[in-house]
Amino acid sequence: MKNEIERLCEQIRQKYPMSIPKLTSFPSGAAMLDVKVGAETYVLEYHPNVEGVGISKMSTATYGWEGYEHCFDAFELAKAFLVQLLESEPPKPTKAR
Repeated sequence: MKNEIERLCEQIRQKYPMSIPKLTSFPSGAAMLDVKVGAETYVLEYHPNVEGVGISKMSTATYGWEGYEHCFDAFELAKAFLVQLLESEPPKPTKAR
């Protein structure tokens, strides 16, 4: 699964140059792909001890809640949903500090 997520990270980097994808891998085999687009960050998570792949938006995450907003049985379904999110929502500008 790690190789599939690495390929997706590179595909996003190439197809969506305004995005900032970041892959984090863990010794357990778990992996997280954070994709920052403007002010939003989408998170794709894979844990080997949990069936499926989850996707969440950081802006709608609840502090202290561990779980996914969207859960998919297959990586390809999660990948398609993430691509749909990236294509359907224009990037929101980040606030100047």
